[in-house]
Amino acid sequence: MKRELNFRAFDNGQMLRMPISTNYGISRFFGILRDDAIIMQYTGSNEDGINGTEVFEGDIIENCNTKELQEVYWNEDKSAWWCSYIDQKGRIVSLNESLGNLNEVVGNIYEGVANKLKHK
Repeated sequence: MKRELNFRAFDNGQMLRMPISTNYGISRFFGILRDDAIIMQYTGSNEDGINGTEVFEGDIIENCNTKELQEVYWNEDKSAWWCSYIDQKGRIVSLNESLGNLNEVVGNIYEGVANKLKHK
C-alpha cells in the first residue's frame, strides 16, 4: 500500500499548499517557507461520507449532531492520529473513530476557527 505524503504550512498569515509527488517537490515546498512557518502533515484520511475534505494535523473537526469541536494531532504515545476535544480537557478519541461519527472539518487552529465557532 502506498502512503500519501502531503503537507501544508501556515506561513506569514497564509495557508500554503503545493503538490508534492517527488523529492524535488518536497524540497521546493520547504525551500519557499519562512523559518517560523508551521508545517502540518496530511493524516491520510478524508471525510468520505461528508465532503471528501483532506484532514491535516491542526484541523478542527465538528460533530454534526452535538456540535462538539475536536483538534487533530499526532499522538506520540499511540503512534497514531487522534483528536482532542476542545471544550473537554483530557478527552481524546482516535481520528478514525472520530471521522466515523458524521464529523466534518470546519477549519484549523491556526486561522482562529475554533474561537469563532465557540461564540456562534
